[in-house]
Amino acid sequence: MSENNEKVTRVEDKPRTLIFVDILGFGAMTQECQVRVRNWHDGGFSGSSTTQMQAWLNGFDAVLHQCVFQQPDYGCVQVMLFSDCAYLVFENSLGAALISASLMRAFALHRVPVRMGIGKGTFYSIELSTSTNVGNVVVSKCRFMGTAVVGAHSAEQCGGKGMRIFLDPSLDEDLLCVRSRVKTILLPQLLKKVQWELDYLYESQPIAREDEVEDNDRKLFDRVARMKDPQSSQEVQAQYTETLEAMNRMRQANNRKLVDLNSLGYGEHLADV
Repeated sequence: MSENNEKVTRVEDKPRTLIFVDILGFGAMTQECQVRVRNWHDGGFSGSSTTQMQAWLNGFDAVLHQCVFQQPDYGCVQVMLFSDCAYLVFENSLGAALISASLMRAFALHRVPVRMGIGKGTFYSIELSTSTNVGNVVVSKCRFMGTAVVGAHSAEQCGGKGMRIFLDPSLDEDLLCVRSRVKTILLPQLLKKVQWELDYLYESQPIAREDEVEDNDRKLFDRVARMKDPQSSQEVQAQYTETLEAMNRMRQANNRKLVDLNSLGYGEHLADV
């Protein structure tokens, strides 16, 4: 037997960067809607329509398709969707950061509230997305594990509220590379070892196009404000309040004037702009 104790790195142990995306409040929405499709009757007419629960899932899938499947150059190698969550696997952290910022903007515009966590480390998938019949029972498998999975999930669950992108400490060694394209924002306070979040506002442009950036930023603020229903619980409203305050910190980091949050219109009943 060889006496050589030199550590051997397996190909499957190559570090990956993962984004974990979770729809906020989906459990409560499911309890409220109860069903995926609801029948209606009005003045002798009848029909059926999908509930908000299904609308969120439709928007979730549409955004992922638009931002990931149609942009293969960012190094995404695998996407796993289950229930109201998704894991996105990347070859490098910069690609993950760029896609996560693009995703968050698109989710906001589609009014699908999500939070993300990004982590780096090992990732293994086994018998990904397979289904078999065992007698009368259908067994579906989507098995994966690794330190990147733990890190991404922990970052999303760090305790910060709102539509945010939190960075696990496992990403620290890649922050210099990430910051070459995407700003990182220091959190007001440490959240379970997480101290950074990603800026997902629109990138600065030459002076001739700054008005376009301002308009796009304002549209994001308006969309988030419309998702904050004044009739909802204080806990739910806090998710959107924290989102808007975080977005203003991003504005500050980009040397842009803060948005007056009191000037925004709140509630789904308002028309789109």
